[in-house]
Amino acid sequence: MNIEAMDKRIWLLVIVPLLVVVAFTMGIEESFLVLILLMPFMLMLKNQFLENKISWKEEYSVGIESIDNDHKQLLDLTLRIFQSLRSARGADKASEVIDELIEYTVTHFAREEGMMRDNGYVNLDEHIEAHNAMRSKMEEFRKNFDDNSNEVSSELLKYLQEWLISHITVTDKLYSEFLIAKGVK
Repeated sequence: MNIEAMDKRIWLLVIVPLLVVVAFTMGIEESFLVLILLMPFMLMLKNQFLENKISWKEEYSVGIESIDNDHKQLLDLTLRIFQSLRSARGADKASEVIDELIEYTVTHFAREEGMMRDNGYVNLDEHIEAHNAMRSKMEEFRKNFDDNSNEVSSELLKYLQEWLISHITVTDKLYSEFLIAKGVK
């Protein structure tokens, strides 16, 4: 499940029902005080939980240090987009991070494709196609972000989370076994 869907479910299934229970048991007037005191804490816990869902995990490792470091950076940039959308400067800051993410994908894809090319990876063309599709999608998100940041940000986070995790754990693991066998570390 992507981070945006989880965020909505936490609101609907945890936070709102908890607030209703507090209001019902304490009365409306007292529940406002509880709401003021508890809400920042509840939001902090919710955001920590969600951030953990798009943070680096060792199971994502492809066993090649430079590529793992790139993947960590890409996940960190995705996390920073999520965080910036929840800040006061939301869309402005997210826009900057999206630009940074697009720039970093160029660096990462060049490194990855170069390693595959240098070692004669047979599925290089398919991998480049996957990278090009991601580049195109990111440019599309970027182009549309300024006009409709709320809708685009939700789609962007869903896409990034699903694409990065799937690409790293499936597609990249295929070439990593090949490159490691060739002596790449």
